[in-house]
This record gives sequence, structure tokens and C-alpha cells, in this order.
Amino acid sequence: MDQSQALLRALRSQSTRRLLGLGVITLGVYFGHFIRGRTAILNRHLPLDRGIPGILVWTVLLLGYLNLLSFLADFIFAFSGPIQVASGLADLAWGASVIGWGFAARSRVHCLLSAQHGDDCWFNPLATFFLTPIYFNYKVNVLVDLSTDAATNVCPECGLRYDPSNYRSDAVRWLCTRCSAEIPKPEAAGPDS
Repeated sequence: MDQSQALLRALRSQSTRRLLGLGVITLGVYFGHFIRGRTAILNRHLPLDRGIPGILVWTVLLLGYLNLLSFLADFIFAFSGPIQVASGLADLAWGASVIGWGFAARSRVHCLLSAQHGDDCWFNPLATFFLTPIYFNYKVNVLVDLSTDAATNVCPECGLRYDPSNYRSDAVRWLCTRCSAEIPKPEAAGPDS
């Protein structure tokens, strides 16, 4: 396993649905813990001067908890006026720090994976902006799945990746759609599968 696959496997933590659900249930606080965990992994793979600053991560966590407390206080005590304005500003600051982390993490991953625009491992800047932790998790999961599939489902002649679910399992042989060479069929699953 090369270093980029090892990094991606280390960054993979959970399904994107689970991350989204936990983030919604905790009113965004879980996203801060997700960010802290992914930052620790990225920083282990980077030189000290290229790591994501810890102050950014702690800002995300602190503002996340502050937002949770202000939401609960507003829900219980129905504050108005300056407290709501301060709560709104803290919420904006949290959002900005999450977006800042998203672009910092994106640039570090691009550096570590030697990603170029148009590569599979290139993180979309628009999705990074709007869906920072969710998109980061989704993209890492997709890249891990691609690296797993790429190792097993390629045409031996031209290297084209293929999806076995697109082929009939009862066919005598499978042919590559690009070069018409015979491609290997996966091992037949037993009756208990």
C-alpha cells in the first residue's frame, strides 16, 4: 500500500450519513470533533511548518460549543437583543472557521496526494465551501473505494476500470467496452452470500 492510500484509509472514519446525522443532532458540535480528528491525521503526515494550525481547530470547537450553549439558553430563557446579536456573530464566526478549515485541509490533501485539477483526488472548491466537513468525509470515502476497486476491477489489456455490477453474472465471458479484451469475472459467491 502506498503512502496516499495509507493516508486516505487513515482519514476515513465513518459514513457520510452518520457524520451528517451526528452533526445535526449535536447542532454542529460533532463537526468540530470530526475536524479535530482529521486535522491530527493530516498533521502527522505533513512537515511541522505545513500543518493545519491548532488555533483554527480549537476555534471551531470552542465556537461550536458556544453556539450550542447560546441556542439552549435562548430556547430556555428566550433572550433577545444584544445576546441574540452576539449569538449570531458567534454562529457566523463558527461557519467562517469551518470553511477556513475546509480549504486548509483541501490544500494539504492536494499536496499529500499530488493532486492536479481534473484528477479523481481533486477536491471541488464549491462543494468544499458549502459542505465542508460533509464533503471532505464523502470525498475521502469515495477515494478509498476507488483505490480498492481500482486494484481489482481493471481490464488487463487497457487498464479501464469496470464495475462488475454492470455485467451479467451468468455470462460465459466479459469483454472490455474499450478494447474488447476478456476481463476477469469476480469469484462466484457461495449460496450463503
